[in-house]
Amino acid sequence: MSVTVLNIGSHTAKALALSGSKARRREIELPPGTIRNGLVLQPEAVSAQLKTLFKSGGFSGERVVCTVNGMPFSYRMLTIPRVAPAAFHEAVARTAKREMSISPDEMYLSWQAYPADNNEWQVLVTGITRHPVDTLIKTLSGAGIRPWLLDLPHLALARLSPQDDAIIVDFENDCSNIVLMVDGVPRGMHMVPAFANGASLQDRITQVTDRLGKMVEFYNGGHPAKPIGDEANVLVTGELLDDEKALGIIQSQAGYQVSLLTIDGKAFSGWPLNRFAVNAGAARLDAQLERDTGKDAVPRRYFNLEKIVKESRPRTDIRKTLKKAWVPVALVAGIGLLAFSYLSQSQLRASIMELEAQTTMSNLELQQKQALADDAMAVKNSIDEITSRIESIIAGRNEILEPPDYISDISSIVASMPPGLTFNSLDITPGGIFLKGVGYEASLVVQFAGNLETTGGFSRAVINMIDRPHKLNEQEEQALNFSIVISR
Repeated sequence: MSVTVLNIGSHTAKALALSGSKARRREIELPPGTIRNGLVLQPEAVSAQLKTLFKSGGFSGERVVCTVNGMPFSYRMLTIPRVAPAAFHEAVARTAKREMSISPDEMYLSWQAYPADNNEWQVLVTGITRHPVDTLIKTLSGAGIRPWLLDLPHLALARLSPQDDAIIVDFENDCSNIVLMVDGVPRGMHMVPAFANGASLQDRITQVTDRLGKMVEFYNGGHPAKPIGDEANVLVTGELLDDEKALGIIQSQAGYQVSLLTIDGKAFSGWPLNRFAVNAGAARLDAQLERDTGKDAVPRRYFNLEKIVKESRPRTDIRKTLKKAWVPVALVAGIGLLAFSYLSQSQLRASIMELEAQTTMSNLELQQKQALADDAMAVKNSIDEITSRIESIIAGRNEILEPPDYISDISSIVASMPPGLTFNSLDITPGGIFLKGVGYEASLVVQFAGNLETTGGFSRAVINMIDRPHKLNEQEEQALNFSIVISR
């Protein structure tokens, strides 16, 4: 059975069609600024490019698996008893609601179960806030693509690992991805946003290898019985490896044995695998689906975009309407058909009016967010000045003790902050980082906390408070204050 995989990044969209032992590929550049941090900011512009990509490559818009590089997500490894399949969904949802810092009610959830001791499952639960996914569905539909499944780049890369214990690093131009594989399970997954344009190749690679070192250190601290040792194998891929100097730089900095991530199969022979590794891994979802049958099937739930679309459609109970009609049978049938037509047209008109209202509100929100973004840039400039002063102070100190990496913490926090939020205080202590800020949407605060744990690389980010104490003035939207406690 054939499947098409679409991998969307900040700069390019890459399509891969796999049918048996044959594969076709094509990529297209996206207009600058249309996608940022995995969020589609201009759905119409991106839809137009995707439509061109699929038409020029002859790709089918059916059975499309989609990945979005840089889309924020949260994840937890949960322990679930081996209950009956009918009760497993509820057991995972309840445990995730208790254990995850972001409410599953505000997210789409996916999970993968792995066998554990004591008649239990180890369940890797991943969650994505609803707004980025809903915007992606709108974008795909606008391009004439029927949404099917959404995959995470990290899980796609994990399917390509030839070893149960390995480190996979995807060096990308916009956002690099790191996966720690232990006993065949993705135990650590992080994103590393790229520096601004102009950074050297070495600086961009160093940023990723530094984050890799911190990830391994953090993992080993929590798993002393089976740490990741110096003999670990690092499998690398990604667009940055198009530069022939990249592999040598990685080998000199990683501190581990480094080799290229390879992909089995005649279909990929002679390909630029560095650019299409995520596509290839996501394509294996199709084979995985075929195995998810029978009594021995492993519990699993996907980000099913097709199901999300169906569940979000309004429903009309025609049977209930007909039961209330006290007329002859033939007349009931005729009126039923007319009623259905009338309801459909009324719903269509209502949907059009609703979309027009949403468009107007989106334009207003965009203007507000742009104003907030300008304020955030001013704050960032102030932070950059403070950072420069901190660097000068640290450079002048005697290195008796290794100072905490405040600069890295601040940089990670700023990089993780969505447009529309600003922070007005930042207290860094040995026990944690205490941040207070201002915004307009609670969902952005939730996204910020998730970014800190994934993109930022912090071990935990807990929202302590969100409230709306006052209005800035009578004409402006009511602001909200928030505070977050961040653990390294």
